[in-house]
Amino acid sequence: MNVQNARRNGQVTYIQVTYRIPENSTRETDNLLHIRDNYEKLLITQNYFGNPDIDGIPVINIIDWLVNEND
Repeated sequence: MNVQNARRNGQVTYIQVTYRIPENSTRETDNLLHIRDNYEKLLITQNYFGNPDIDGIPVINIIDWLVNEND
């Protein structure tokens, strides 16, 4: 897995992107959880209708992320 970091207006966000989150798998969040700083971490996916976060990492649908003008 390859986590990218994005910088905007001096803020850093780590972003993991996946088509879907496999059931009973931590593969998509493990790499984010291993980053030991306090920057925001975000998981973006096409198909996910579960909890809004996994282990404290927000999960957002790609369409919602793309149309959100405030972020």
